[in-house]
This record gives sequence, structure tokens and C-alpha cells, in this order.
Amino acid sequence: MKKVKPISQARSGDVICVNRGMYRHYGVYDGNGKVIDISPDNGDNSLRNKHNAHVRKRSLSGFLNGDPGFVDNSPGVHSRKQTLKRARAEVGTGRNSYDLLFNNCEHKAREWQTGRKHSGQVEDALEQVISLAGNILGFLN
Repeated sequence: MKKVKPISQARSGDVICVNRGMYRHYGVYDGNGKVIDISPDNGDNSLRNKHNAHVRKRSLSGFLNGDPGFVDNSPGVHSRKQTLKRARAEVGTGRNSYDLLFNNCEHKAREWQTGRKHSGQVEDALEQVISLAGNILGFLN
């Protein structure tokens, strides 16, 4: 089970998340009000701008952009120190590597934390699509 706590309790190396309504945006808290994530420099996080995304360090306030955030750690596969080391090693890399299904912000944060790319959001969305398709096929039969 994940340990979810308020953003005010974030410690260096925690995976943090901000709720954007239709999706959640993830990063790793670097301490002192800074976050490492994969996002575009201009702050436009819409999908039309993802080709400009790369791994970068930015302010927590810019990461949150006025939306509610929280700490969303996976069960302790790696220490926060190791998570932060992995994230810091990638700052400045990954330009044009963003991919909604295979390399999004949650994939990166979970990879830094666990060593394995994973996005619960993508898995949940795919389950919904499969369920909807099954319902439609069942209705048509």
C-alpha cells in the first residue's frame, strides 16, 4: 500500500504528485522547494507541448501551479537518498523522450524510486478502455 501524505510533509527523495483533475503529474522532491520532473521549460504541461519536455529541476510552486499536491511514495524499494540520486543524474536529459503511454512523468518518478517504469494512471485508463470496449461488444451482440 502506498504512503500518501500532505505535500507539506515532503522530504527530499519523496515522489510527489499534483492533482490536475483529469490526470496527476509526478516528480521527485529535491528539497528546499525544488522538484525534479519531466516537463517543458515554458510550464505548458498540455499534451500539445510534450515534445519540448525533458527532465529538469524547478520550483515546487511551479510544479504545483496552484493545484493540490501530496506525497505518493510506492512501498520502499529504494531509499529516498537513492531515488534523489537517480533523479538528479537525469536532470537536463530526455529532451523529446516524453511519451504518454510509455515514458510519462509517473513512469519517470517511479523508475527513479523503484528502478522500474510504471504508471498506474496509464494502467487504469487502459482497463477502462478495455471494459468500455467489452460493454459495447456485449451490447452489440
